[in-house]
Amino acid sequence: TITEEGSKLGSKMLFGHHIERGLQKRREIALLMDFLRERQVELWIVSATAEPAIRAAMKHFGIDGYLIASRSTIKNDVYTQELQEPLSMFEGKAECIKKFIDPSKVPFLVAGDSTSDLSMLEMADIKVVVDRNNELAKIARERGWFLL
Repeated sequence: TITEEGSKLGSKMLFGHHIERGLQKRREIALLMDFLRERQVELWIVSATAEPAIRAAMKHFGIDGYLIASRSTIKNDVYTQELQEPLSMFEGKAECIKKFIDPSKVPFLVAGDSTSDLSMLEMADIKVVVDRNNELAKIARERGWFLL
């Protein structure tokens, strides 16, 4: 599925919603992760996407780190549509960081690429935004955050 999705990034409209397409390891983020890993910084991926899909993508792209992602409740060995809380989306990303990583510490560095990452970016010492020419990039420019 990851290979079929393609490596060319883009987007399309589906039922009136913007849908991002393409899966690609972003070079700048990969370099940043390598730099931090070499310095024994613990890496966490926080995503609104379903946990099995992100684990597969991490394995496919050779990304080593911890993961917080959307988790479905499993009943009788079957994934259900019922999501476990806290949800790792929108403001819930910051709540997940506090619950699953450390409630008393703020992240040293957070990188994000969409406005759904805003709550966790705001809690970090260093804020890094992947410039996708979207609303989050505009906010990053206004606030003087790092742009990749």
